[in-house]
Amino acid sequence: MKGDPVLRRMPDLQADGCHKFVANQARLQLFVLAYNLGNFLRRLALPKVVKEWSMRSLQLKLIKTGAKLVHHARRLVFQLAEVAVSKEVFAAVLERIERLRCAYVRRANPVVA
Repeated sequence: MKGDPVLRRMPDLQADGCHKFVANQARLQLFVLAYNLGNFLRRLALPKVVKEWSMRSLQLKLIKTGAKLVHHARRLVFQLAEVAVSKEVFAAVLERIERLRCAYVRRANPVVA
């Protein structure tokens, strides 16, 4: 397992906490899915400022960042700790993800004239 270059890039897998083969198999599949989603995010949704970050940096700075959802009157406010990435970078990532979603919806539901 430690000789595999993909698994070396996923240090969480090296601390093997599961003792049954099926549990290890499911855990490996979840890590591979998370890695592929991170790679997808890096290739298609990141602004140039953070495009060259490693997968570990993406995980620590974008995904494992502390945040809180606060309800004020009639709106929800997403309060994000700005120590890892600035508000502008995070907004740019969300905007790019939204553009990808809109492009998919247009392609999946073409307007027939």
